[in-house]
Amino acid sequence: MVKQDWFAVASALEHTLTTIKEQMPQIQEVFLRSDNAGCYHCGCLWLSLQGISERTGIRVTRYDFSEAQSGKSICDAKIAHMRLKMRMYVSSGRNITSPFEMQAAIMDGTGVKACQCAVVEVDSSKQTMTNHRIKGINQMNNIAFDGDDIIVWQAFNVGIGIKMQRSKLFENEQLDTGLKILSNFVGAQQIDGNITKKSKENTTSNTAEPIEQRLYLRKDNGERLFSPNEWLQPSQISSYFARLSIMPRDQSNNADIIDEDLQSIVQAIEEEEIRNLVTASVSE
Repeated sequence: MVKQDWFAVASALEHTLTTIKEQMPQIQEVFLRSDNAGCYHCGCLWLSLQGISERTGIRVTRYDFSEAQSGKSICDAKIAHMRLKMRMYVSSGRNITSPFEMQAAIMDGTGVKACQCAVVEVDSSKQTMTNHRIKGINQMNNIAFDGDDIIVWQAFNVGIGIKMQRSKLFENEQLDTGLKILSNFVGAQQIDGNITKKSKENTTSNTAEPIEQRLYLRKDNGERLFSPNEWLQPSQISSYFARLSIMPRDQSNNADIIDEDLQSIVQAIEEEEIRNLVTASVSE
């Protein structure tokens, strides 16, 4: 395990900016924002940003720190979505016992909107910057980078800020962080399968009377989709559902209606149909 210090943050940031440049070459600059945790509010991290900008091709223009317990709502929302994805992944019978399985769980299916994740390993042996000469760093909450100069403010754009020459604030430049990529950023997985759209040849725009419309639907060869002897009278349909509603139900296992019951219902419908035909013929 590697602790989350400023070098781990710098390593992750360099890899993230490199990926952004690969996926969106039009990006030229970024603005960073974080809370005041020690791994972020650190002079070594600030001084390493110029080298990261040069190596990634994306210039870090500003770094602003949010107030305590503020400014992380969007991050919390995304993390909550990721946790939900992992719970669903485990509930489906799969395991999360490694970083790779965690990545697979987060990116499973459609993934998390506007988020990607990678599995990496920080190489602490690549850390070359060990100290800095910035004084009063706890009072600095907004930082701007202008060439070799760093301009800091205690409050956003209040006053002209304090300008410091970067090259005089450290002894050793931080070189490439050398982050080890075990599984790179991946997007959401595409759902495989032979999925076709339903043909709209036999559909109509007016769906107000679907039962009536189905009486006139035809097959490809021109024959009626339903023959007249397959039509049911409203009384037959009502009788069918009335019988269903009064049938006893087994509450213990919530079982479906068994085949024998369905057969008796069909038989009752047929008998009622015969009675209707006989009645109609007698009346004639």
